[in-house]
Amino acid sequence: MNYSKKVLNLLAKTLMVSLTLFAFASCSDDDNTIVPAENATITDVVVNNPNFSMLKTAVIKAGLSETLAGNGSFTVFAPDNDAFAASGISASDIENLSAETLKDILLYHTLASKVEASNVPAGPNAAFETVGGKSIYLTKNSAGVFVNGEKVKQADVKASNGVIHIITKVLMPPTGNLVATAQANENLSFLVAAVVR
Repeated sequence: MNYSKKVLNLLAKTLMVSLTLFAFASCSDDDNTIVPAENATITDVVVNNPNFSMLKTAVIKAGLSETLAGNGSFTVFAPDNDAFAASGISASDIENLSAETLKDILLYHTLASKVEASNVPAGPNAAFETVGGKSIYLTKNSAGVFVNGEKVKQADVKASNGVIHIITKVLMPPTGNLVATAQANENLSFLVAAVVR
């Protein structure tokens, strides 16, 4: 009888440890979900979330804090710190970029209207004009929402002046005209001739 009490005690302790470990394990990746405070602007969400510390630095340096806190209805495709790392961009890279370059990059992540995930068309990429005047391409399928082929890892983070979609990589605005770039390189003369034809 004494033996069975020891076995029961051991089983009870094992069960307690297992439940504790399960509770900690189930809190892993989902804890990065961002839930903004009520009436928080896009700037508030970015500034008050440690997962956006690199984006915060970029937004402040680019002089876009007031814009993204202002009236309007914006959609921001926001790279978190992991997205900057996945893109090979460090905090010192942000410090070394000019405010104008950062502004161009950040405006490429911003639409002047609110586009929730439910409004992203399924199927072929749909072009949307950014605040910076360039096109980005949105699509949605069974795997989720994508912008320029990059996955949205958390959609529809609400803000008082729009919506934020957290993305897995930094989007780089297109630069220049492909034909003009190719024409400047004499090694691509056959390609230029084919494209022009």
